[in-house]
Amino acid sequence: MTIQPTTSLETAIAAFLARLARRERTHHTYSTGLNAFRAFLESQTPPVETVGDLWADVLADFYHHIADRYAALTIRTYLAAARAFLRFLRAEDALSFSLDRANAALRDAMTMGDRLRYPAIEHTPELPLIVTYYDDMSDLPPPDTPRHRAQILARYRNRALLYTLFSTAGRLSEVAALTREDVQDGRAKRVLVVGKRDKQRILFLSDEARAAIRAYLEQRKAFGVQSRHLFISHGRNQGKPLTPQSIWNIVKKAARAHGLDHISPHTFRHWRATQMLNEGVPAEVVKDFLGHEQITTTTTIYARYLTSHIEEAFDRHTPRIRDAQKQSKRDE
Repeated sequence: MTIQPTTSLETAIAAFLARLARRERTHHTYSTGLNAFRAFLESQTPPVETVGDLWADVLADFYHHIADRYAALTIRTYLAAARAFLRFLRAEDALSFSLDRANAALRDAMTMGDRLRYPAIEHTPELPLIVTYYDDMSDLPPPDTPRHRAQILARYRNRALLYTLFSTAGRLSEVAALTREDVQDGRAKRVLVVGKRDKQRILFLSDEARAAIRAYLEQRKAFGVQSRHLFISHGRNQGKPLTPQSIWNIVKKAARAHGLDHISPHTFRHWRATQMLNEGVPAEVVKDFLGHEQITTTTTIYARYLTSHIEEAFDRHTPRIRDAQKQSKRDE
């Protein structure tokens, strides 16, 4: 059977697995991985139906999709299956993009993901400057062409996105998946989301974040742009939800404008966590705010920061021996 760009995804996967029929263990492993890959593709808007619908960053986006959901070994297995499937499509001359480029994007995503899993936490006082990068609307063009309208919408969207990341400290996958219904068109303060390992948790939207979301949605309404998703593309993929890679690019643009190359969407989580701990919020509360399953995750990631606070408390509250003796005599 010849695989073409118009071949359905289901047919292409079946053809690939058929070639592995004699390799029972590999067939089983890749079949499981491709079930997850297919579920990811079908969750796109619109769903990926044919081989030709695949895109150059599909592996990187798939990685972002599963990184918070599965253990490291499972992630590697699923990615191996997806990459093998794309190699099969390339051999069939049915791939519309460079597989080398797709693999390079995946490597970049995985490298950054490894850095972010348990990073050395550094407080980034410049982060609020990044949040307001898209606030200035004075240079926007008049809405007299489709291109200009797209630029206006993108500016309002980017502003709302950064305010949302700053307010919620949400994971990239959680924020990317938000819908208008989730946030009640910018009226909801509490937003129920499905986080890591399909656990439900609450994101909190500040007054500023809700106002930015409402302003963005008002612009969408004025220009007749309809979509159930909150953060959407206003370019070639008009109406589709932003991919994790697109959100990365929006954050990176704002960060680089301030000379900050180390900022990522994940930095917002660390900034909020350190800010809350600095103001005396208990680690147990920070754990729930970040959506960590175990308190040990919070204390491991922020161990150095928490230790510095313990040292400060030690210095502040440890009396000199003579002072302690005097206090003891007064208490007698």
